[in-house]
Amino acid sequence: MKLFKKIIGVLIGTLIMGLGVAFFELSSLGFDGLSCVVVSLQGLTSVTYSIGYLLVNLLFFILMIIFLRGQIGIGSVINYLLTGVFGDLFMHLFKAVGFSGSSIFILNLLFGLFGVICLALGIALYANANLGVTPYDALPLIITKYLKINKKPIKYHIARKMVDGACILFGLIVGIIVLKQYHISGINTVVTLIFVGYL
Repeated sequence: MKLFKKIIGVLIGTLIMGLGVAFFELSSLGFDGLSCVVVSLQGLTSVTYSIGYLLVNLLFFILMIIFLRGQIGIGSVINYLLTGVFGDLFMHLFKAVGFSGSSIFILNLLFGLFGVICLALGIALYANANLGVTPYDALPLIITKYLKINKKPIKYHIARKMVDGACILFGLIVGIIVLKQYHISGINTVVTLIFVGYL
């Protein structure tokens, strides 16, 4: 019964994370670091968000299998398979009911705030279940485990900023400079980078 409750927590957390991504799209003010990469890949290949999420995280999952196998759990698999699906689901649902982005900046800021809150809440629910690390969250753990500066391991929060920063840089170069899609990186990107962990 305890495991069942944890799995439900992971599913709800993953669902809420997908909702957060949909709010980010609605706001047109940027995505979180991982979604910057996924949405940039979407622009390059015309795949859906869910397929892009699976492709990007497949690389992270392979690295996790090689370097951090002990942190893989049922939660890791659920997050990998369903976050993108839930993101697509809510994006299509918003469009189906005629809920689209606004030309009013304050309203877009509000959508972005909903996205940040959903992302933070989803991560909290997921992490609290303790059923495995997400493929994306595994990257900074791998860095802290294997990379050292002056024979000292890199601290987790620095490794996390390195990973987020690399993803945001990818979104800036590919999404904005190459694809000219200015909604990929923005205010939401900066806010999630700084505040989601605290939330």
